[in-house]
Amino acid sequence: LDALISGFHEALLALMQLEKPLVTLINGPAAGAGVSLAVVGDVVLAARSASFLAAYAGVGLTADGGSSWLLPRLIGLRQAQRMILLNEPVGAEEAAQIGLATRVVEDDGLASEGRKLVRRLAAGSLPAFAGARALLRTSFETSLEAQLAKEQTSMIVAARTPEHAEGLAAF
Repeated sequence: LDALISGFHEALLALMQLEKPLVTLINGPAAGAGVSLAVVGDVVLAARSASFLAAYAGVGLTADGGSSWLLPRLIGLRQAQRMILLNEPVGAEEAAQIGLATRVVEDDGLASEGRKLVRRLAAGSLPAFAGARALLRTSFETSLEAQLAKEQTSMIVAARTPEHAEGLAAF
């Protein structure tokens, strides 16, 4: 179990530290570690039939896969407690309402909506996305003053890129 969890956590960290935005598509039940994989995306599209279940309490385990870190940040402590301690499932519509999913799409449109979204993101600036992802990832642990300094540094770095020059010219 130790080796399995360690490997899974390494993979989640790698996904969270990507420079590129991560899109996840949820087309059915996401349970246990699957919840963490589902919500680690920057944009989470859920099919109407999707559902989310922490599942750990139901099998006598504690949370893993970063869900005890991710869920409170995404949906608040009370909702995270409800999911993890009470083991209550969350449907797709509710997931979007509480911030677990970005939006809900029809089951048969999930793949095409995902492709559209990925194309849109692929046309964006990788340096800007990398900087924004890093800023968002650390925002809960950073004071306002420190975050403002990080934003300033990140903005200056991004402003020196060809992507910024191209975007500015297009604007």
